[in-house]
Amino acid sequence: MFLVASFGYPVSVFAGAMAAMFFNYLLAVYLGSRIISRFNPRLLKVGTAWLFIAIGTIIIIMEAGSGL
Repeated sequence: MFLVASFGYPVSVFAGAMAAMFFNYLLAVYLGSRIISRFNPRLLKVGTAWLFIAIGTIIIIMEAGSGL
């Protein structure tokens, strides 16, 4: 909203933001596919499962501590 107010061209600001997001995702997919191809698929499955469990446990502990 700040850029639209500053420049007064909402369509140009929107197009620029969408182009930046597209190239950001394109770079992330490219680099991600290059990096992930170097790891053992079994290791990735086990690693992401443990990461999911760890993050879930941390969130549950934090919510339990907040008194909800």
